[in-house]
Amino acid sequence: MQRLLQDFSIPAVFAGFITFLIGISVSAILVIQGAQSLGANTAQISSWFWALGLAIGLSGLILSWKYKYPVATAWSTPGIALIIASTGHYDLYEAIGAFLVCGIAIAIVGFSGIFQKLLAHIPQSLTCAMLAGILLKFGIQIFSSLESHLGFILSMLVIYLVSKRLFPRYSIVLTVILGAVICPLFIDFKLQSITWSLTQPVWMQPSFSWSAILGLALPLFVINMTSQNLPGIAMIKSYGYHPHVN
Repeated sequence: MQRLLQDFSIPAVFAGFITFLIGISVSAILVIQGAQSLGANTAQISSWFWALGLAIGLSGLILSWKYKYPVATAWSTPGIALIIASTGHYDLYEAIGAFLVCGIAIAIVGFSGIFQKLLAHIPQSLTCAMLAGILLKFGIQIFSSLESHLGFILSMLVIYLVSKRLFPRYSIVLTVILGAVICPLFIDFKLQSITWSLTQPVWMQPSFSWSAILGLALPLFVINMTSQNLPGIAMIKSYGYHPHVN
């Protein structure tokens, strides 16, 4: 506790808050879209966020406390993009089964100590091509929206470029916040009344199929290991820490 108090600082707290805000304000939208694409209802989506919040918060807290360097676990944005791109191929319960298989595979690789050896045999060009193919759909959708929301998209682009130039560390957060502020000026929408209540976890029985395992679990495993874990380890090392990697 004494060490924690010594390391406490306003910039550190602000950095942690920015990490949280970026994850919630940007990636959470994709989580909702991914869940909806699988046919999840409102209660099930809320249950997902309940589980994600507990898992991300507790794992980050425990790992950072144990190893004495910042560890922020999070959902895989490229993985969510893969789920959205797979809309119509799998139902919600098949996807949950694929998530379990992917999680077990990642745990086995992590605990067995073959993480770096395994990645050495996966060409970087292959993983980059997979990631590019998944994200291509989102890039194309921007152009399809230009016809109906030209002013809004151009405004968002200007906000991002200016904030990236002046405040590069906070450009994503500023873009999201200012985008939400100017959105009513370009898009006609109505805010519905919000009812506050505690989230009730919902049990969803997983279903296992070879098509979901091969078509969803396996790509998720490769994408998570290469586009999430490797950059995360590299980022930690860039700040002078020595992460524990098997």
